[in-house]
Amino acid sequence: KNAVIQLRDAGDLGGGSTVVIQVGTNAPLRQAELDAIMVEMPVGVTGVVFMTLQAPDISYIAGNNDLLKGMATLYPSVRIIDWDVESEQVELCSDGIHISCNGSAPAKFYANLLLAEFGLPALT
Repeated sequence: KNAVIQLRDAGDLGGGSTVVIQVGTNAPLRQAELDAIMVEMPVGVTGVVFMTLQAPDISYIAGNNDLLKGMATLYPSVRIIDWDVESEQVELCSDGIHISCNGSAPAKFYANLLLAEFGLPALT
């Protein structure tokens, strides 16, 4: 929520913006926390994209992913990128979470998911 407030208050987030949010890897989420993020979105934001999580050895991730997926039902401007499913197509770091190892392939794959969401050309 703090990042949304900072970007909004700095004038970097406003009308016509679409926001991508990936939250919940480091702690269990509560619906109230996700709702608080949405409350802070400025008027005119055209979309919010939540990304699910991939973290195989963390017990609360499945519950967090359920909450994240439910956001599209609660808020009409929300879309979901299912990183939990998509990440199976690329070799992540040995922890099964991070994208900053194994060369640039995982990071490029992640970036291309985001670019595709916005109808932009993929990195080659």
